[in-house]
Amino acid sequence: MDGLDGDRRELVIESWMRAVISDGGVDRYDDLHIDAIDERWKHRPLWISGALESHDLALTVRDRNGFDISIGVGFSLEPSNFPGGVNFGTREELECQLNRTPPSLYLFHSGTEPWAKRDPESAASAGYTTVAEIEPAILQIPGKEKHCTYFEFRQGGNCEYFRSVFIWS
Repeated sequence: MDGLDGDRRELVIESWMRAVISDGGVDRYDDLHIDAIDERWKHRPLWISGALESHDLALTVRDRNGFDISIGVGFSLEPSNFPGGVNFGTREELECQLNRTPPSLYLFHSGTEPWAKRDPESAASAGYTTVAEIEPAILQIPGKEKHCTYFEFRQGGNCEYFRSVFIWS
């Protein structure tokens, strides 16, 4: 990434963050797809690296502005007709599980993130059938302060189990 691309990407992220924070978008889970940050990231082979770079840039913007928020980057995985849990152990295996939607950045009020609902009762009431921590190192995610969480859930009367992975700080 050259400096110009990084500066432009930061501007896109900062503009989105300011809008989401000011207009209630944090509560609505307004997201920013990585291909809206850089159109080169619309290509699937770049999704994981683009998502990780977007997350790092968002953390820089957050810290520079003193925003009191958590930042996550979410990966939507292919749904399943049955609960399968974490069925990948490497970055490459995760990449094979991605659905058709590019990863997105999300902002959360500190302490109210979906992964903060770790006890079984609150996870179940939020609709999650599985919430599991993943070791960031197995997905080659750099950074000491990063965490990785897998979610599996059903929505409404839908028979499918929706699955996602969030990297967050």
